[in-house]
Amino acid sequence: MQGEPSNWSVMTWTKLCRQLLSGLLPLQVFCAGCGSDNPGEFTAGFGGAAGARSANGGTPWGGAPVNSTSQQGGSVTAAGGAAVGGNACPVWPIQKLLPFIGPQFYGPDPGPCSIESVYADGRVELSTLDYSPDGSLLRTSGALNAIFTYDAQGRPTGSTLAVYEYGEGFALATTKGMTSHHRYNLDGLGYVTTALEIDTASGAVRRIYTYSYTNCRPSKVTYSEGSGDVVYYSDIVFDGEGRIVRRSGPSITSTFDYSCWQ
Repeated sequence: MQGEPSNWSVMTWTKLCRQLLSGLLPLQVFCAGCGSDNPGEFTAGFGGAAGARSANGGTPWGGAPVNSTSQQGGSVTAAGGAAVGGNACPVWPIQKLLPFIGPQFYGPDPGPCSIESVYADGRVELSTLDYSPDGSLLRTSGALNAIFTYDAQGRPTGSTLAVYEYGEGFALATTKGMTSHHRYNLDGLGYVTTALEIDTASGAVRRIYTYSYTNCRPSKVTYSEGSGDVVYYSDIVFDGEGRIVRRSGPSITSTFDYSCWQ
């Protein structure tokens, strides 16, 4: 798929972006670069051809502990500095942040092989991911089709549907053809603290999502609406190897499969 996305691609991307926050949220889970109402990583299933397990896949407790510094974007519950056995959280490399916030970092593998998303209305969507031998995500297929590009530092710069940019303490994701973009504010260890949906024309912030962590792992994503906070995701399940295997919210449950790495 080359150039600007078709109408089908834009509608599909928008729908998929509403599945999770990578990130962790919005795991991303959480839809990286969505122009819809919800930020985070896009999460229709992503799996693909297996390859050698990559050291770049990230491990849940790897990385050198460093002091945490909170970044801008509203009040947060940051992961950086949280104690795990008396140690600070591991550094989250910027190369493992986008497009899927969470599954690309936690666990010994480069990322999930496939993602199945089940909606509250009964719809089921499945996508697969293909990786290069060094563990970089090459493409997604199935419910969403995209090809990814990288800079000299190994950071994803975008895909056939989105553009990713980076600055000190934040990452930006913009989906082609959409009216808003998303800014992911990071703490001193590289963990997402807040995700801001920003109107591209006016620069106004439409909504702020807050990421919470427990023992360096994502535990909840909320956003403010009316007189209180609304839970977007609150059920994030890890397996024995520290991989995110399921994330659930009121409108969607996504299951992440890693069997291609076995």
